[in-house]
Amino acid sequence: MFKKSFLGGKNEERVIEKIKKHIKILCTACETFKNALEKQDIKKMLTVSDLEREGDIVRREVLSNIYEGAFLPFIRPNICKFVEIVDNALDELKNAAQAYDMGLKLDKDIKTDCIGITHLNLNMCEMLSITFEALCEG
Repeated sequence: MFKKSFLGGKNEERVIEKIKKHIKILCTACETFKNALEKQDIKKMLTVSDLEREGDIVRREVLSNIYEGAFLPFIRPNICKFVEIVDNALDELKNAAQAYDMGLKLDKDIKTDCIGITHLNLNMCEMLSITFEALCEG
């Protein structure tokens, strides 16, 4: 139903592919952050900022395509909001990576909890990706 109703044109397909890419960037950033925190790899932590910038580019492309007329008008605000939420998650990951890069020292117990949270974040991101794929496939 969703596919037939909303994904009819090339513009819509292009936007959906870019949203999938945006979610993939978020998953990659979550995984990179998790691995960098586990290994205390500051160089790897810096790549989270690069991924966030890449996500910003994709977000702007999605919004541009939507403002050019992709999707029916009543669904556009929801798609824009979804893309902004994904982008906010990337922004928060970048902020956490930058705090760690600035010499943030974590107590052993807190570090263990933070690593556990990074695992949960990655799992949620993967579930988001699977759910979005399922929504698009109908």
